[in-house]
Amino acid sequence: MIEFGKDILCGFCDGLLQRCVILLENTLQIQAEAKQWEQVQQVLKHVSAEMATLQQACMGWEKRALAAEALAATWQREVKAWQYLSDYS
Repeated sequence: MIEFGKDILCGFCDGLLQRCVILLENTLQIQAEAKQWEQVQQVLKHVSAEMATLQQACMGWEKRALAAEALAATWQREVKAWQYLSDYS
């Protein structure tokens, strides 16, 4: 009868031990995934900063292009004015 009790206790301990092992494995997996997620967040933060820098550069180049376009239009008007003056003088 005592032997039967030990078997039940050992079965209970084995089940408890298996659940502890599963919990430990799950905890380790969650920690690994949390670390990966943190790395992904860091990469996204870096990419976001790079995108902001590129956006600022793009806006700067766009302003320069618009200014150059306006200057070219001014020069074209001046050339036409000089041509007009030279044709009628």
